[in-house]
Amino acid sequence: LCHNRLGEAGEGELLAILSQGARLGALQLSLQHVGEGATLDSLAVLLGQLPLTYLSLGLQLNRLGDTATEALCAAMFRDATRLRTLWLGLPWNDLSSRVAGALRGLFRLPGLTTLHLDLSHNDLRDEGVRILCE
Repeated sequence: LCHNRLGEAGEGELLAILSQGARLGALQLSLQHVGEGATLDSLAVLLGQLPLTYLSLGLQLNRLGDTATEALCAAMFRDATRLRTLWLGLPWNDLSSRVAGALRGLFRLPGLTTLHLDLSHNDLRDEGVRILCE
């Protein structure tokens, strides 16, 4: 779904389809121009509830910012106990060092064995990298 502007109706349909994926073990999803607010929150909660062992989530070019990314991490990974492999792409999302603490929590997910975190083209600076490495 990359490079598409789904709009509110399309994003609602996507959420409805994903909500029926209770038996999914793996999911690869790339979304650009995703709506902020309710759609992103709903997607995060839904992905956290699916029994996924593999998740590839590309959210490049969405300009999510720190607050939305922190909320995404908190909601999506609160119950992600089965997740073993995570690819999370967040380039070009206007992220600063403030979000580094929330992203650092990804390293502590129980059972996670592989993590690929793409934070290119953001503004984490030295402080954000230091926080990620703690």
